[in-house]
Amino acid sequence: MTRKHGSLSFSNIRSMRGKSLRTIIANPDKVPSYSGVYIWRYWPQPRSYTKSDLLDFLKKIILEFPVIEKELTIKNDSITYSRYALGYDCNNPFSSLGLTEKKITQLETLLENDEKIEPICNVFEMMLYMLPPLYIGKANIISDRINQHINRRSSKLLDKLDKVNISHGDVYISFIEDKLSLPDKDMSDLMEIIFQRVTNPVFTDRQG
Repeated sequence: MTRKHGSLSFSNIRSMRGKSLRTIIANPDKVPSYSGVYIWRYWPQPRSYTKSDLLDFLKKIILEFPVIEKELTIKNDSITYSRYALGYDCNNPFSSLGLTEKKITQLETLLENDEKIEPICNVFEMMLYMLPPLYIGKANIISDRINQHINRRSSKLLDKLDKVNISHGDVYISFIEDKLSLPDKDMSDLMEIIFQRVTNPVFTDRQG
């Protein structure tokens, strides 16, 4: 019998978000001390698997996810463009996320089935993983740099979170150990640049 490839599970995706910022602030000694890259993500969760809490969750992420602003220079003129990754109509979350009326009707029909609400919540939570991260950084000793962030030393990252009213409990940090560097050559900046160029983190002012 041919063994079929398995499905990517929701638990696999959730495990990649790392630890909550609130937990890290309370237990900074648990942050790894190796060299590498760290990624901050906005990743709240529904309070429960009910239709009303799902709708509240969607309204929350539409309202809270930061506007992505980038400056472009065209023929010596600088312009700033703003992008709302999840739309901006929190009162109509399904429309804000770009669903057509047909798809909204299908989704609302599914939401009448209590057994389908949890998998639907999981789909929307997986969507958060696909959003641009809040920040990507690198450090020779990750624990030292994270301590600078959480103590607001040489870092304005927490100030930026506070400015857009994102709870520390809704931010998660994951760590990727540097396996590329040589004894005489630090290559963690290469990892950082690759990740930044593709994902365009919201709060990274200078990418690369």
